[in-house]
Amino acid sequence: MKSDAKNIKLIIWLLIFVFVAYLICKVFIVYFEYRITTDPVIAFRDTITLKINKTCDYTFGNFSVCVPEDFSLLNVDEDVIGYTDSQNRFVLAGEVQGNFDDDILSIDDKVDVLEFKKKYQFTSTLDVLHYLEEHQDEDFNLFSKTSDVRYYYIIWNLVNDLLPEGELYYIEGDYQGYLIKQKNNYYFYFYDDNGNKYHISFGNSGLDDDYFDDDNIFSFLGSIRVED
Repeated sequence: MKSDAKNIKLIIWLLIFVFVAYLICKVFIVYFEYRITTDPVIAFRDTITLKINKTCDYTFGNFSVCVPEDFSLLNVDEDVIGYTDSQNRFVLAGEVQGNFDDDILSIDDKVDVLEFKKKYQFTSTLDVLHYLEEHQDEDFNLFSKTSDVRYYYIIWNLVNDLLPEGELYYIEGDYQGYLIKQKNNYYFYFYDDNGNKYHISFGNSGLDDDYFDDDNIFSFLGSIRVED
């Protein structure tokens, strides 16, 4: 009988030890390892329909887009082509190097990328943005699944680490993508029919310069032509 009582006590203490160890691990995971330290820096604003309206001969690798006539070639390299004017305003554009899988692994190089994308039906950064817009107030506690905490950490950091801070506009219509307005600069990302991702940046000369504004930016973006 005494031996049975000792065994029962031993089992109870083992269970308590396992439970405490589990709590410690969960506290570490939820509040330290995958802690979300600040709110998302992206302010979700609106969805804008982009219609192709004209074309120009200013080429940026695999696509062309109109730029102001008084802008001259700034630099040409493998990744980015730029144009600038006498006031140091600029237009920079090119194909985004790397791919969505690489972006995910840059946040967590141990994650199962295929499983992560399948769970949320992610195919691009655009999908991640839509998801975070709907779930940016997600709250986790000790009862949350570890995988859910880890995956949300990846989602949050994909947005906050890889995108400029600013106001977000979804682009629909002839091209799918998103535009980020940062003070008075604009950063546009769009995808072609093959899933290749491109970027175009429009920069004013300073905070008081409004040469590039919402109206002419969308006019320029309506001139995009991707090579067949």
